[in-house]
Amino acid sequence: MQPLNTAYDPKSMFMTSFGLWKQQLGKLIILTLLLLVLCWIPLVNLVLGAGYSRCILRLCRGENFEVGDLFRAWDCFVPLLMFAIILVLASLLLSIIPVVGIPIASVLTAITIPGFIAVTEHRLGAIDGFKWSFTTLLEDPVGWLIALVFASVLSSLGALFFGLGALFTMPLAAIIYTNQYLKHQPPFSID
Repeated sequence: MQPLNTAYDPKSMFMTSFGLWKQQLGKLIILTLLLLVLCWIPLVNLVLGAGYSRCILRLCRGENFEVGDLFRAWDCFVPLLMFAIILVLASLLLSIIPVVGIPIASVLTAITIPGFIAVTEHRLGAIDGFKWSFTTLLEDPVGWLIALVFASVLSSLGALFFGLGALFTMPLAAIIYTNQYLKHQPPFSID
């Protein structure tokens, strides 16, 4: 199965993602279990999130990935740390605003996920990651919204089954979102 390269089509996105998920379900469960068990470790969780994103990117591109790849994303640690610090500071400042601050901070976090993936994949600087995230969201707001809603609903459903369902739903959600990302691949390269 190939990543989506066509115009917005939620049914195609879901079917492609489901096919990839089904093909690699065993490895995805182990990968997700390791991520969930180890994600409580401060700062290391950034590297694990990047490693998870890279594994999903490889899967969506039809490439092989190994569970050990989860631990091989230290090369983008500094840009991700800067990205996280800026996001946390912005969220803290927004959360001071009465009534609307926390919802706005939550939206900010959601709309910067594409930037996190771009920083992970291309080792972009944090500011470039934010800029690209906002640019791509403005180019295809409906596609990104549908991908985010699908991914959020799936992740939430997994949490309903004592958290164990997340082992199944979290990778599918990540694949759906990553396929949306690949439709809008940033024009950056690292040489």
